[in-house]
Amino acid sequence: AAGGPLEVVALEPFFELYRSQAEGLGAVLRSVPMSFDPATHAFSLDVQALARALGPRTAALIVNSPHNPTGKVFEAWEMRAIADLVRQHPDLCVISDEVYKFMVYDPPEDADEADADSPV
Repeated sequence: AAGGPLEVVALEPFFELYRSQAEGLGAVLRSVPMSFDPATHAFSLDVQALARALGPRTAALIVNSPHNPTGKVFEAWEMRAIADLVRQHPDLCVISDEVYKFMVYDPPEDADEADADSPV
């Protein structure tokens, strides 16, 4: 392709198979690190970093929620931010990897109380 290979953008950390799939299509995988908060042990979308990564060579954006390997489920504000960025790139293809969508496990609200009463 004129101007170099097309790019596929994935949020990092990512399922390593994405890289070989992109390369198999003649594209380059471009990763965008998510932010990690050590206090909450949680990843979050870095909207500015994703915005910087999307450009004229970007053919696809892979969105994986629940996310592999972190288990993160993107919050509504994060999904809206992704949608807003995608609207700015009308030729961008979004690949929604939802292989784990039925495997979201929320602990019961009283999980801490149950742990306090546990003899183990």
